[in-house]
Amino acid sequence: ATLLTQCTQLEKFGYDGSRPLREGTVSLVNGLQALVEKSGGTSSLVELDLNDCFFGSGEEEEDALPTLLQVIRTSPHLTKLIVKDGGLELTGFEALVEALVNSGAQLKYLDVGALDLEEDGATALADYIRDHLKDSLVELHAETNTLEDAGVQTLLDVLVECPNLRVLDLTENLLEADGFQALVDNRIPSLQKLVIKENMEEDIDGDVVETIRGMYSIVLVADDDREETIAVTAAPAGEVKDGSVDDLAGALGAVKI
Repeated sequence: ATLLTQCTQLEKFGYDGSRPLREGTVSLVNGLQALVEKSGGTSSLVELDLNDCFFGSGEEEEDALPTLLQVIRTSPHLTKLIVKDGGLELTGFEALVEALVNSGAQLKYLDVGALDLEEDGATALADYIRDHLKDSLVELHAETNTLEDAGVQTLLDVLVECPNLRVLDLTENLLEADGFQALVDNRIPSLQKLVIKENMEEDIDGDVVETIRGMYSIVLVADDDREETIAVTAAPAGEVKDGSVDDLAGALGAVKI
């Protein structure tokens, strides 16, 4: 973290999955904040990957979240943010959204997986995307958040209006019949890849699952689905593909994410 202050032109920073725990996370964000101050009060960060760092919800004095929020507020060039498994919970996430709004950052890639957002968090996320990221967002990861059917419907109501969204990950959100039907009823025209693994699909009508599989180039539903083994072909807006792909290699080569 001490070395960060020497990198005044730093644009990409990642500490993915290294589990610094609370104390280590505090050191990291303190280093980032010191870098901002040394850079004249505005961060040059474009990509920030802090997967598996522990920020807390901001309710404990030793939480790293308040300092992270200072960094975010002064990062107007940010286009990629990963705070997956950061222990934010709803309170911390709402504070993060406020900081992002204040920064004016136009995120293209946002990973808020495993933050325990639940339905209220889905509403906060949907509002943020609708009001600030609708045109810029390309990739959204919201897995393992217990969004359930109602939360996913709230998100889909907004995501169908995102003209550049290509990738959506809703893995492990306790989706049941209504949630799967919402995916059928709310096709995202620009989407190329949908991940909905670990969502109780064994209780869902097989025809519904197959309909979803046909809606996008790549759809990962079952636990053993692998991107390289899924037959893909893009369906025109408003249509669903019918049948298998004869030339799998050619179809895979045509997909750009």
